[in-house]
Amino acid sequence: MRYRPEQSAINQDIVSHQLLLALRCDLTPGVFIRALGTQVTGEHRVLNMKKIEHILRQVLSPRHFSKLLRLFYTGSPDRIVANDKAANVTLYDTAGNHTSATANAPVIDICLNKDERNLHAIALPSFISKFMPHKHRSPLAVLIKDQKSPRVIFDASFHPNPDAIAINDIIDMEDSWHISYGQTFEFYVNWIWNVRISHPNEPIYQIADDVQGAFRHIVYHPDVVGAHSFTSDTSELLFLPTSSVFGATSSGCEYMIFADGRATTGENIADPRGAIPAEPRYEFEKNIPWKELPAPVPFGSVNQNVLNTGVFT
Repeated sequence: MRYRPEQSAINQDIVSHQLLLALRCDLTPGVFIRALGTQVTGEHRVLNMKKIEHILRQVLSPRHFSKLLRLFYTGSPDRIVANDKAANVTLYDTAGNHTSATANAPVIDICLNKDERNLHAIALPSFISKFMPHKHRSPLAVLIKDQKSPRVIFDASFHPNPDAIAINDIIDMEDSWHISYGQTFEFYVNWIWNVRISHPNEPIYQIADDVQGAFRHIVYHPDVVGAHSFTSDTSELLFLPTSSVFGATSSGCEYMIFADGRATTGENIADPRGAIPAEPRYEFEKNIPWKELPAPVPFGSVNQNVLNTGVFT
């Protein structure tokens, strides 16, 4: 298995070889994913984690750090224990994808090709779906907006009938992490406002962080990849995702653990002057894309009120 940046369509020879391996693994998704090796189970993330583990221990709370260890060394989600009856499996297998996916099948195929070439999903012939244990198929939809890349939605909450059981129904969220990234921009502008109240005449240095394909950084435990399977309408392929999908209940809170860890680490390694560190304390700091500040500009005054009282220094 190798990352293939130039791939424009899923290679059928690779699919055939993966099918042979899957048959050797009795079509059991967990065994199959383990047999594929470390590239699809996130070993490189574990190695990077080891490099900064001593930093994270110092800057994160014990609960936060233990959650982060589980993400890197065990996988996502936190817990899933359920039995999916044959009738329920058949119900979802025959339901098909949503109208937006079938009407935009070429767009879906482009997105799924990207996932497969980046090793975020493994492609197998769809006819084996009926023989595969520990598998639950959910429908796909697609969101298309002007000037934005199409986003495939994995509908883990879909119910073909009132008695059907979706994957989101069986994910245990009792001890899940608080999701706050939807309010990030609001928090950010409030923070800037309060910093300006306390420091009206000083420059404010900031770090902007954007994680591309955010959920895909959270790797699934091999034993749950089959529970998050999906198919395409045109390629006749069954996909087993190796990392979190957009639409699963666990994806948001699991990514939030990772995002909070990144943010806290960033706050502790940043140079308060906004300059590139002459001698970075940690090896990974060398890859941070620091930018020099523009020439000073006049600062505007900011008024204090009941909700915004400034920040403590």
